[in-house]
Amino acid sequence: MKNGTEYPHKGRFASLTGVVNAATGSLTAKVSFPNPDGHLYSGIQGTVVVKFDEKDVIVIPQNAVVRLQDKSQVYKVKADSTATAVEVTTEDTGNGKDFIVTSGLNVGDRIVTTGANNVTEGLKVLYPQEVKSEK
Repeated sequence: MKNGTEYPHKGRFASLTGVVNAATGSLTAKVSFPNPDGHLYSGIQGTVVVKFDEKDVIVIPQNAVVRLQDKSQVYKVKADSTATAVEVTTEDTGNGKDFIVTSGLNVGDRIVTTGANNVTEGLKVLYPQEVKSEK
């Protein structure tokens, strides 16, 4: 919805254009939704989120990814609790919150998810319970 909330009823695609906008990767679609509460009106525009399931993938929060020029990296936490930068390739999940990692991480790797833009190579990573005990 225009106010950022998700419309509570599922819709169906009525038609899709065959032309993808090269700049945004988007295309125009006509979608039909039930409108029992009268919140929708003719000609309304919005963003349609198409959910799909992926199996056996690594999903990380978008705020864990640091962009440097044309590269994406995350800070992996080593056994000694220090951070090391690892280049990753990602795909968008479409939910605006997460990325699917296609290379650069393995299942079980620990990464910095909060404050990743403030991390530097070799910095000691503190976990929430450690931060509380230091205060």
